[in-house]
Amino acid sequence: MKTAAVPSEGKAPSSFSDENRQVRIRKIIRSKRLFSLFMLLTTILSGLLYALHGIFPPTRQHESGRDA
Repeated sequence: MKTAAVPSEGKAPSSFSDENRQVRIRKIIRSKRLFSLFMLLTTILSGLLYALHGIFPPTRQHESGRDA
């Protein structure tokens, strides 16, 4: 007598957990990309503001002894 193929109960949760893991990974990657895009736009906008107003970000002044 043939029995119907019933998926084992142990297999269903692992496939769900694999799917959940993939969803979490996709969300993490998406959030990292959005953050990178945000930082890029912030950098560009701050550079434009500096350029438009003639203000330049402070630069490091090396102590070379020439200014003494």
